[in-house]
Amino acid sequence: MRFSGKRILVVSPDFPYPPNHGGRVDIWGRIKALRKLGFTVDLIATTKTPPANDDITRAKQYLDEVICCHRRNRLIGVLSLLPLQIKSRESLKKAALKSTYDILLLESPYVFAILSNHTLQNQITVLRVHNQESTYFRELAGTVRPGFRKLYYLVEALKFKRLESILAGQLNNLMFISSDELKVFTAAYAGRNCVFLPPAIDVREMSRVSLDSRTVLLVSSLFMPNNQEAVRWYVKQVHPQFCDIEDYQLIVAGNSRGQNLDWLTSLTGRYQNITVIDSPKELMPLYQQSRLFINAMHHGAGVKLKAVEAIKNGLPVVSTTVGNQGTGLVAGRDILIADDSRQFARQVRTLLLDRERCETLVTAAQEFVAHYYNQEEILREFLGPLLADKIR
Repeated sequence: MRFSGKRILVVSPDFPYPPNHGGRVDIWGRIKALRKLGFTVDLIATTKTPPANDDITRAKQYLDEVICCHRRNRLIGVLSLLPLQIKSRESLKKAALKSTYDILLLESPYVFAILSNHTLQNQITVLRVHNQESTYFRELAGTVRPGFRKLYYLVEALKFKRLESILAGQLNNLMFISSDELKVFTAAYAGRNCVFLPPAIDVREMSRVSLDSRTVLLVSSLFMPNNQEAVRWYVKQVHPQFCDIEDYQLIVAGNSRGQNLDWLTSLTGRYQNITVIDSPKELMPLYQQSRLFINAMHHGAGVKLKAVEAIKNGLPVVSTTVGNQGTGLVAGRDILIADDSRQFARQVRTLLLDRERCETLVTAAQEFVAHYYNQEEILREFLGPLLADKIR
């Protein structure tokens, strides 16, 4: 089924281009998939600072209209009954929307303020569930020391917990990034129209790389405390175990959102075999020069897109259990899993020294992703009946 003549409004909590961290990669991949299906796609995104003109120009290759709304964090917002992630995006209420939309796609509960916009005209509303937010913020609280930030995360978790049952009653069409969270939700709320929609991966863009180096690649959103915790854990507890491997290198890369990276510089500064790359425009060159990818997260919710994206681009992956949650990837066949630092190091060492094992893992993982992560096909099967019902 083609969707020519149908118009969809994607409401994003962040401007999704360039797609240089997990959430952006997923949203941008979905925009591309929707456009390929024939939709006219408009975007409204909240930003703390306006995106670069060049990024907007590149994004408009797939978008008909782009609207950016200012995201404003104010301390008084913490006192609201709404989570600050929603409260800070209230500018969505005032955006002037000129078109009528067949589908409104909400990219997370963070953008719910758009539902109070009196200029919004749409037939169908769909929510993309990236995380169970109450769990996500509770997990973040576990990554920081006692203080204001820990208190903030715990309060956000409680606020989202209060909202979850209310939102479940208001929204009927949901697309879950995590197969695990889909199972939990459908057990609690029967009768909802739900689907497992894995991270947006264009399965036609699968690639392989040489795997000739002994470089380990770690890509994370470096502004997030759970990712910072993962970097610290690997550098302090795992990285020193490879001093005997000639040419071993570690690349740490990711979007900092302009935040100070002194914590990372002081952590890695004494190692000559660690390279830090702040907010790379393109990740493909990093995949091409690497042997394997690691996801060392110990706290988090939803699906960690970084591992799936690495697999798509030809790298085998070593991950913690948390890093593999909700992906469907099978430990030992598609991905290597370890939570203890010594076990994690053994898995990394295996791939650094055994190229055939790397090739076997990549082949199995790419076959799995190609079969189960076909974004266009899942969107076609989920959205088609919704639009057909509206026509009838």
